[in-house]
Amino acid sequence: GKVIGSLGLEPRDEDAGLPKELQGREIGYVLSRDYWGRGLMPEAVKAAMAYCFYGAGCDYLTIAHFDFNTQSRRVIEKCGFTYLRDREVSTPAGKFHALLYAKMRP
Repeated sequence: GKVIGSLGLEPRDEDAGLPKELQGREIGYVLSRDYWGRGLMPEAVKAAMAYCFYGAGCDYLTIAHFDFNTQSRRVIEKCGFTYLRDREVSTPAGKFHALLYAKMRP
């Protein structure tokens, strides 16, 4: 009966360096710390991947995490994404170092 997190599908990440003729989305998510370690986010990301690849016709998905966020890194690894490159991300709280990953449609 309460919100514990969210997952969103953002427009194609133009900064990913993937071919423009391919259709893709970027996954973003957040989960309350009280619910970490329960397998909820890998399950949600895998469901979003299935929707994108088999329902929405995406060719690829991208996903990123800040370098200090080891929990998000584990979610990304469990979901089978491949590292692409490092990048700097600007947020209202400042600039952060992030790692970008991609997964192509099976």
